[in-house]
Amino acid sequence: NIALSGRSNVVARLKALGENEGTVVLEDVDRGNLGSARISHGGTAKGYQVAIDTGDNDLADLLDDDDRIDLLKMDAEGFEPPVIRGMAGLLRNHQPIVVFESADAAAFERIYAELSALGYSHLYSIGSTASPRRWLRFLSRAIHGYRSSLALIDSAPNDFASMIVAVPSRFEASVTALR
Repeated sequence: NIALSGRSNVVARLKALGENEGTVVLEDVDRGNLGSARISHGGTAKGYQVAIDTGDNDLADLLDDDDRIDLLKMDAEGFEPPVIRGMAGLLRNHQPIVVFESADAAAFERIYAELSALGYSHLYSIGSTASPRRWLRFLSRAIHGYRSSLALIDSAPNDFASMIVAVPSRFEASVTALR
C-alpha cells in the first residue's frame, strides 16, 4: 500500500509495538482478513514469532531532533493500552492527534484511561452520514461520495465500528473549526 500510494514519508517496520522489548506470538485470527492478526495472550497460540519494541525506542531510531509527529493511527486489535504505555514519552512530547478504534465499552475505557493520563481530554467520534445498511451505504457513497462528521464524546460511543479521534490541546482549535 505504501508503494502504491507513492508516499515517501512512510516507513514500514517489521515489528510489533508494546510496553516492553522482546518477542511475542502474532496469531492469525481470520486468514481472509490481513488486519485481524493480534498479539496472543495465551502460551499455546499458533502464529508467528515477531520482535516487539516500545514505540519510544523504535521511533527514536527514525526521528531527528527537529522532527515532529502530528498524527498517529493505531489499530492494534485490543493491544492499544500496552502500545500507548510503550510510547508515552512520544505522546507526551509530540502530542499528536491519535486515531483508534475499540471493540467494546471496556476496551474504550482502557484506551481512554491511558490517553487521558497523557493529557488527551478531547475525544471525537468519526461518524458516517451513510446509511447503516450495507447496500444503501454503497449506493450513497457511489452517488454522493463519503461524508463524515466529528462528534465530541465523553464516554464510549454506541457504534464501535466508528473511529475515535483523541485530540490534544494544541490541535483543539483546528478540530473545533472543522466541526
